[in-house]
Amino acid sequence: MSAVEDVVTEAPAVEAVPKRAMTLGYGTSLAILALLIVVPLFREEFHHLQLTMLLIYGLAVLALNI
Repeated sequence: MSAVEDVVTEAPAVEAVPKRAMTLGYGTSLAILALLIVVPLFREEFHHLQLTMLLIYGLAVLALNI
């Protein structure tokens, strides 16, 4: 026997998470979108700026995920 054969071992299998479990439903997505559209109508300019920056950072994170 050579030393290479003694070192090789098999790692246990890892189960993958189903892709469907990591997504939001259409209703939840529409509710969040409606909330993000309606909330700035009743807030001050500073809060409007904060929500805008939140959306920009959210888009940046999504772009990194692609």
